[in-house]
Amino acid sequence: MPAIYTRTGDKGTTGLFGGSRVIKQSLRVEAYGTVDEANAALGAAKAGLEPGPWRDRIHAIQQRMFVAGAELASDAKGAEILDNKISTADIEGLEHLIDDCLAITGPQRSFVVPGRDEVSAPFHVARTVIRRAERRCLTLAEHEPVRPELIKFLNRLSDAVYSVARLTETWYELAHVEQVVRDTVARYWPQLDGLLSPSGSLSPSGSLSPSGSLSPSGSLSLSKGPELVEGEGVSGSSRVDKLNDPAETSRWGAMRTHCDARTPEALLRLAKDLADAAEKRSVQLGVPMVIVVVDAAGNQVLLHRMPGSLIASLEIAANKAWSANAFKMPTADLGPLAAEGGALPGLAGGNSGRVVLFGGGVPLIVDGAVIGALGISGGTVDEDCDVATYALTTVMGAQK
Repeated sequence: MPAIYTRTGDKGTTGLFGGSRVIKQSLRVEAYGTVDEANAALGAAKAGLEPGPWRDRIHAIQQRMFVAGAELASDAKGAEILDNKISTADIEGLEHLIDDCLAITGPQRSFVVPGRDEVSAPFHVARTVIRRAERRCLTLAEHEPVRPELIKFLNRLSDAVYSVARLTETWYELAHVEQVVRDTVARYWPQLDGLLSPSGSLSPSGSLSPSGSLSPSGSLSLSKGPELVEGEGVSGSSRVDKLNDPAETSRWGAMRTHCDARTPEALLRLAKDLADAAEKRSVQLGVPMVIVVVDAAGNQVLLHRMPGSLIASLEIAANKAWSANAFKMPTADLGPLAAEGGALPGLAGGNSGRVVLFGGGVPLIVDGAVIGALGISGGTVDEDCDVATYALTTVMGAQK
């Protein structure tokens, strides 16, 4: 087994790949040493993530950081021998990671103070060390050749790690809100239980069960059987639904036809059908709309802007879809919860101000699972809700 110690550095020099030796306090050693430090910091942050694709992506980045460090730890002769160097593909990969994070967190609207939770805090530490590594490489580049791709890689890497930090903060906020909802339901359910019929089943028409789950039609009414307590739908109109309503049966059967497999292709087909129906209703109302559909992870599946619609509606529609998906309820129902005295006060300030508290966003739920959400913006709140309701009813009730 090779010894950890070699004694070759006892006089304050170290070897570069290629054969030459330099003093340990040289700019080159400082550069690749700081990249190594950044890799260790990122590894400490990665350890806080659950096993899965996000953790795997961080691990893959760490492997490329080793490659970057190896090039910095090489002299001219060694650098010529190296293959698989940092390239444009690595930089583009980091940009894709940033885009994937932003699709969930939304754009930053305020300064972020590190330390919101135990998972995000180490990522903030890591991105500051990466920034320092970038500065050390820039200093080295003033005296010795450094490939521009290395500088760009470190620059983009710090942005990527910052984006992941914000992503983990978003996960923390969503988990906190979900727990508040569950605690509120658990606290007030006994007081409401006497108002309900005794059968105890959960209808797909939009009721809130004792477990705190929400159905896709947008109602916060409480149900324990086929007869539902009258509630507010996505359009804001009061109604009483029946489980044996043929229109409801057709609606949910069509939804399952679209999404039984829960595949991206199936969701895209559904998104296109919803957009077509929403556009038809928008034309009838004479109001151009922006239509957005997101998947269960909050990523945009479809964005359609009708000619003449407001540019501002692009962000609003996207945020409506994101909010409805993130909180598993219509955006029309978030407003009362976020109001003073509601179950979720201060919700408007969460997620960098991305949460929408008025109508036009509705979740898409199949068999109790959220598969995405629809966001509509361009008219008044009532018009947006009208279009969203029409699209859901038409597609889920007419498609076979």
